Amino acid sequence: MRGRATKVLAIGSGVALAAAGTAFAVTGGSPPKGTRHEGKDGVVTAVEVARATAGTAISALSLSGAVAATSSLPLAPGVAGRVAAIDVVAGQSVRAGQVLVSLANPVLQAQLAEARAAVATAQAKLAAAEVPPTAQALAVAQDGVAKAQASLAAAEEAYQQAVLAARQAHQASPAQSGTTTTQAKSPGSGTDVSAAGAAVASAQAALNLAEAEAAAASAPPSAATLQPLVSAVTQAQAAEAVVEANVAEESLRAPFAGTVASVTATVGEVVGAGTTVLTLDGAALSVQAPVSQADLPLLRTGDPATLSILGGGTTLPARVTALSPVADPSALTFEVTLTPTSNPPWLHPGEAAVVSVVTARAANAVLVPASAIVTINGTPQVFVVGPPGTAKAGAASATASTTRPHRHTHKHKGAKHKARKARKGGAAGSAARGGRTITLVSVRPSISDGTTTEVSGLAPGTTVVVSGQTYLGPGDLVRVSGTVAVPSSVTGSSVGGLLTAPSPTTSGAKAAAPGAGLGAGSAATGGAGKAKGGKGA
Repeated sequence: MRGRATKVLAIGSGVALAAAGTAFAVTGGSPPKGTRHEGKDGVVTAVEVARATAGTAISALSLSGAVAATSSLPLAPGVAGRVAAIDVVAGQSVRAGQVLVSLANPVLQAQLAEARAAVATAQAKLAAAEVPPTAQALAVAQDGVAKAQASLAAAEEAYQQAVLAARQAHQASPAQSGTTTTQAKSPGSGTDVSAAGAAVASAQAALNLAEAEAAAASAPPSAATLQPLVSAVTQAQAAEAVVEANVAEESLRAPFAGTVASVTATVGEVVGAGTTVLTLDGAALSVQAPVSQADLPLLRTGDPATLSILGGGTTLPARVTALSPVADPSALTFEVTLTPTSNPPWLHPGEAAVVSVVTARAANAVLVPASAIVTINGTPQVFVVGPPGTAKAGAASATASTTRPHRHTHKHKGAKHKARKARKGGAAGSAARGGRTITLVSVRPSISDGTTTEVSGLAPGTTVVVSGQTYLGPGDLVRVSGTVAVPSSVTGSSVGGLLTAPSPTTSGAKAAAPGAGLGAGSAATGGAGKAKGGKGA
């Protein structure tokens, strides 16, 4: 049955059902009978009372659902390989970074060795270039410069001699113009001068080279010289990192702390890259519970709640963290997610849980014991006890004669009728003995936990009868035999989306007249019991 959650309110020893503003009814019993003390001055009923208290009334919605992990992740290796080891089992708790499954791939291991060797070679070349020159290297370079300088000096000297010889030869035979080829190649010719000049140029180039090598040997390596070597090292290291990343995929690690939900691989099996080998549930848990469309507006994200495992006694504080905007088409319910403030070890995914969500909180609410509420003609009421010493004989007599004529039927004449006369005549004496007059006040019950009920229409501090009102009527005199304490708060729950009992009805039961006492079974229960008001007094 769909609809708004039914709130169950316990009244006395029975149960009252409130749905969409229907009246409360006593259904399964009545308060204990009061003890009447009959004497010459009249009748005073001994009752227990309680003072209405101003406290906190909390309305809560009860839901049931299943515990689930807030995150569930299938895990797969990034490379292919043979399963070498599985280090966990389903249901095991793991920490972040823990190795779960290990693979073996010989090709990757060979690639890693090659990449590391390339890095070592590049680093060695760079280190050699960065080493400063030794004294021996500097001496060799300087010796080369000295030799080149000597060679250059010798070449220059030869060149000067060739030039001088050529001049002398020219001066010795100025008139000879038809020289033969053999004469042109003789010492002192222009050919000798050209050869000597070329030797000078070659010696100068050798000297320049020797000086450059000496300068390089004595100076530290430049950035331009080292840059190619540095680049080679960087490239080798990048290649090594790629291979190492692939090798790391051989060890499948937990990305977060959680619980292994399932393992689908076996040792020795060859798996491909991206093949799921196990599923990991996160450590954080939540409860998903269905809520009816009628109760959904009662909930807000952030509402406080309590959570307990079905059948368990420990409760956890929780909060509403999500409300689904889409209904389940088969059940016509919405999913609400509640997250506990902590995850104790006894809370596991898949368990059935019961949650209670606080939907309203009223401060300064008027609270009374549930047993104080009686239903007369479909109206919830309480018997209010007046202060001591205020009962008047005339008022008592008048009240008795005008409010309860139904009690005096032909059937009940006799001793009880005489007792009533005695009470009329001795009301003043009863008041003198501490008798207190009672009145009926209509109330509207609201939140209840079956023991304490929030009511409206009553002021805090009002004294109400909680036991002994079976044969009471307005204007009767009572004597307080005990006082019941009222808690400072009450929490009433309704079952989300479920009706716990049929709707109340008045068919098949007698309606009690105003002021009539309520006997056992008196209520609108569809014929469950007969009204016995009027049997007393």
